Amino acid sequence: YLKELQKIASTVLFVSNSKVNETEIEKLYKEEILFLQRKNEGFDFWGWKEGIFFLENKIKNASNLILCNSSCFLAFNRLDIFFQRMDEGSDVWGITSFEEKNIPFHLQSYFLVFKNTILNDWCSFCEFWACLPPMKSWQDAVKLGEQRLTNFYQHKGFKCRAVFESSEFPTKDLNPSFFYPVEVLKEGSPFLKKKIYLEEYKHTLIHSYGDSASSAMMFVRENGGRYEEILQELIRSTTPSNLIQVLDLNYLVNYRVPPNNKVSSNRIAVVCFVYYEEMTHYMETILKRFEKLADIYIISSKEQLLEHYKMQFAKRGVEIECRIQENRGRNEAAYFITCKDIWSRYEYVCALHDKKTSHAKPALLGVDFMRHCEQNLCPTPNSVLEVVHFFDSNPLLGLLVPPVPLFGNFISSLLNPLGRNLESIKKLNEHLSLGLTFSKSKDIDVLSAPFGGMFWARTKALIPIAQASLKLEDFPKEPLMTSDGTILHAMERSYPLVVKNSGFYTARVINLAHIPHMYDNLLYYSFRLSFRERVTFLLTGFFKKYLSTYPSLYQFAASFYRKFLS
Repeated sequence: YLKELQKIASTVLFVSNSKVNETEIEKLYKEEILFLQRKNEGFDFWGWKEGIFFLENKIKNASNLILCNSSCFLAFNRLDIFFQRMDEGSDVWGITSFEEKNIPFHLQSYFLVFKNTILNDWCSFCEFWACLPPMKSWQDAVKLGEQRLTNFYQHKGFKCRAVFESSEFPTKDLNPSFFYPVEVLKEGSPFLKKKIYLEEYKHTLIHSYGDSASSAMMFVRENGGRYEEILQELIRSTTPSNLIQVLDLNYLVNYRVPPNNKVSSNRIAVVCFVYYEEMTHYMETILKRFEKLADIYIISSKEQLLEHYKMQFAKRGVEIECRIQENRGRNEAAYFITCKDIWSRYEYVCALHDKKTSHAKPALLGVDFMRHCEQNLCPTPNSVLEVVHFFDSNPLLGLLVPPVPLFGNFISSLLNPLGRNLESIKKLNEHLSLGLTFSKSKDIDVLSAPFGGMFWARTKALIPIAQASLKLEDFPKEPLMTSDGTILHAMERSYPLVVKNSGFYTARVINLAHIPHMYDNLLYYSFRLSFRERVTFLLTGFFKKYLSTYPSLYQFAASFYRKFLS
């Protein structure tokens, strides 16, 4: 952005409200960019005020003064071309404007241009800045800054215009930079507001269809803009589940023939942990989908079970590798300890295990949870190729997880997806990355985790776990005394956080054939629950969230809850 500004400005001053280290300041000076450090007060307007008086002599004799801030991504390198549209037809130019019944017309302040017609009247120009009132909140910056600035200069007789007038948009009662980003980009603006992606999702959804953010990013990508740079910044600055939501990161499989992907050696590995003899036929059916597409690794604590799998695949002339593991650590230990070498030898890994969810009642819920996971991750051989295509086409995609389970008592778990794992995740964070995976409890975002413990991953995104000093002794002994709160459950929930820390994003992979049913489930849980069912869900969410750190009390409440349901 700064380099693009230098194409149209003889002097660029970088004013920072936050502390900038000396290394970064040196980078600015090497690019011949001036720097001004100030207190974090008064938002951008007070920063501009100090910058104006800092460069007063230069600005007096300038043809134009540009005031801009860091609230936008520079999505396209066309600032110099766009700047030419801000001609002498106005004294003060903005990109967009806004007005409503109770809000007067005003230029939005993320990019303002003052022409020499106003700079030549230096006293009038400075009068606004000299009398700038204190600003304690973002609302103050809009009302006392944006709105007051436009009103002030209009009353002085100066013309204030926006490149994109409100009459050019489908409606006039919504912020155009927020709700019509694609329209603004199509007309040649190089800017994309960051707030679209960082604002609470409900703010967009209650006013619109909710797709403005994802549509804008798609436009940037399809038209050669700075898609990957913006995506990298969003990965750093937002949570994994929020990013899925705001960018609609749901990839559909089982609906088309993918391009001719090169599925060569050392590209795909399937790491599958097995334990249950009664599920061998089911697991064989799943693993057959990977034949000739991936190297298959089967891990178990039962030698006889491994021999069975090896014999069944040998009958079809398929070679697999079986590895024995102590009965400890389950699938998580299989993925990252028994098969830790896999993560440095392949590009992509599909992690599977035979799942029964024994604590789920009735038992069919556990069976259907397994089916939910595998039918979305790898329903057909063709879907495996589709997944490889997703990874190849999206170099920042790190993890693909099944959609959240919208059935049975799993739906209540979504009210508190962290469960009883706050402390175990904190300990795992220290163990895996010396506390660097996340820094604060508020950063623990687990709604995008692969519930069920099965997923697709780019190995670069999760290799930090394989390279950590995890040992089998770190995992609890079998049989487990609890259905939640162990390092096993913490690992499952930590995968998106590790992926984010590695510079990649998490997305969901959904079987197209399952969307109608999932949609009907969602409608039912959203609108058709009885009053008693709604109260039950609220109570369940409350108990899971607030009693999760007290195991004994939690068990008592769970027992009472089951009796209440019966």
